[in-house]
Amino acid sequence: MKNNWVSLLALLISVIALIITFLRIDVTISNDTFIGIIASFIGASTTLVVGAQIYNSIETRKMKDDMQNVEENMHRKMIVIDCAINYIQGLANVTERPLSAYRDFISALDSAYDSNNHNAIEDCYNNLNAIIQKIQAGKGLNENVEQKNTQIENAIDELKKNPLYKDFEYRISPIEKQRIELFEKLKKNNDNCQYKINKKQMPKYKLQHCTDIL
Repeated sequence: MKNNWVSLLALLISVIALIITFLRIDVTISNDTFIGIIASFIGASTTLVVGAQIYNSIETRKMKDDMQNVEENMHRKMIVIDCAINYIQGLANVTERPLSAYRDFISALDSAYDSNNHNAIEDCYNNLNAIIQKIQAGKGLNENVEQKNTQIENAIDELKKNPLYKDFEYRISPIEKQRIELFEKLKKNNDNCQYKINKKQMPKYKLQHCTDIL
């Protein structure tokens, strides 16, 4: 746009010069006329510069808005991708590692609320409830309960930072309550099993009677 103005101005000056040349118009330039011409050129130049500044400012603002829109779109897409990754990972773990799958679906639920994906939200809740039932049935628990409990609690802490958490707390709290109760039972069972194993591994010593010592 700026280059177009310069071209038009040059064309206008050329046309005026041609008219003066062909018509042989005698132009008498006095000091006042010269000053007036210079002032007019300065005014025109100032107008062009100010116009170019305004145009550049508008273009810069438009480019900034476009870049911001691109950044927001990229952020939304990253949230969707993160939700999909955690969801797929949860499906892959649910058979042999249900505790890991529970952690994955909690992370996927967080991203699903950020992306406002209602289908993913409902699927996450359904899968979390299914995992609770699987744990209650005592199937596929070949994981470190303490370690997975810590990972799940970290995922829950991140979920609580979600701006919408207060709106869906009533849905996740009952599931989490069941999970915590189950973990307490699992922990007690593991402690009892470990105690039995340690007891079996203890060496047996033959007791000496007083007569043997004497």
